[in-house]
Amino acid sequence: MTKYEELTELDCGKVLGLHLAGNSMSEISKKLKISKGSVCNTIKRYKNSDNVKSAPRSGRPKTLNKDDQKTLEEIVNQNNRNSLVRYEKIYL
Repeated sequence: MTKYEELTELDCGKVLGLHLAGNSMSEISKKLKISKGSVCNTIKRYKNSDNVKSAPRSGRPKTLNKDDQKTLEEIVNQNNRNSLVRYEKIYL
C-alpha cells in the first residue's frame, strides 16, 4: 500500500476476517502489509457501525447528475462541430 491510500472493501474485509479469527492487530498488519493505524481504524469503524465502508466525504456537490451528464454527452456527440455559444443559445 502506498502512503495515504484508502483501503478497498476487499482489504477491509480481510482485516475484519483476520480480526474475527483471533489475530492481533500487529499480526494483521504484518500479514496484509498495511499500517497498524489502518487496521485499528477499520476494526473500530466496524465495531461502531457494523460497516467497513468509509463515511462519505464532504465537498462541493456535482452540478450535473448522471442523467444530465449522459444527456449532455449525447447532445455533444450528435454534432460535435457546434461551439459552446451555439449550445447555450439552443438549450438555455
